[in-house]
Amino acid sequence: MSGEKEIVFINASDASFMLRVLDLPSELRDKLESVTARARELSDDDADKLRDLCADKLQTHGFNADYDPTDVGQKLEGLIDKLFVG
Repeated sequence: MSGEKEIVFINASDASFMLRVLDLPSELRDKLESVTARARELSDDDADKLRDLCADKLQTHGFNADYDPTDVGQKLEGLIDKLFVG
């Protein structure tokens, strides 16, 4: 990698979802609240942290008794993909 920071773009709907379902540290909560208000981008570091939180939540709340993804699980899987910084 060339050392350049990548920016991840998310929409207000995704930000609102993460605010509702993730146990966020105040730093990330503040950033997501700003996304719902005006901004549309996150740094790669913040995207990595959010992706990890989504993955943790997916493991605990993303599947039903038959291990099929729930609606929340499907949304979390989509966010994990969207927040991936390669």
